[in-house]
Amino acid sequence: MFSGFFRELKVQIITLGQVIRTREFWIYFAVILLLVLLAVAGIRMATGFDPLTRGLLQMGFSCRTGEGQLATIISGSFVFAIACVFTLGEVTHWVEETRMARAPGRQHYKIGYWRPILHVLGTVILGVSGYLLMLTWCT
Repeated sequence: MFSGFFRELKVQIITLGQVIRTREFWIYFAVILLLVLLAVAGIRMATGFDPLTRGLLQMGFSCRTGEGQLATIISGSFVFAIACVFTLGEVTHWVEETRMARAPGRQHYKIGYWRPILHVLGTVILGVSGYLLMLTWCT
């Protein structure tokens, strides 16, 4: 019973080692890490708009909590989440298309890299501008 478990665990660890050595893994890792860091920064800033949470977390800043600000934060977070999903989809498509273009027996063709780069850059600009907008409402 346990020998099958440990055999499967060994296979999974070997597979993980092979995956970590690929370029695609590090592309996914970098893009996801960048988007998660932007989201965490935005969530931390958004918690400053709730007086109860701000007190519990002992934050050193306060923010104006008008209905306009809260509605902007909610809708902006939704837009940022959708942009992240589209960006990850575009990066995944680019990585898979690049891999397929290099497959043996296939006609090699050039894959453009500007589209995924512009998706990532646009999402980062969206996240940073939302963060800076929230920062203007806080002291």
